[in-house]
Amino acid sequence: MSITNDLLKVLQVQAMEDPTPENFEAEKIMHHRWTFLRGIEEAFFKQKSRINWLRLGDQNTLFFMKVATARFSYNSICSLLLPNGELITDPELMCRIAVEHFTNILAPSILPQLSSPFSWFLQIQPYRCDPS
Repeated sequence: MSITNDLLKVLQVQAMEDPTPENFEAEKIMHHRWTFLRGIEEAFFKQKSRINWLRLGDQNTLFFMKVATARFSYNSICSLLLPNGELITDPELMCRIAVEHFTNILAPSILPQLSSPFSWFLQIQPYRCDPS
């Protein structure tokens, strides 16, 4: 993989220094090869990690616990930084702040005034329902 990467870099430099159709075609072919090999390498490491997970994960080892903890931490909010610079880490206070924030956005107690009169809205929509 590293040899292909080095060749690709050389061909990219050649294509920039001497922009001919042949150099661009050679760079394109090498880029396709590099992408193909990178996909194979990625699949190999993914399979290797699955093997490690299956081998060590079922044993309830420290490895399994660290991976599970890491995955859990990606989906959790540990702190909130307020506009005044204060860092909140208390879960109950964070919950109240979040609820208050989204309530203010989604259900404000005072609705904003319309900048256009209602008659203007009626003018842009000519369709009217029959009063009966």
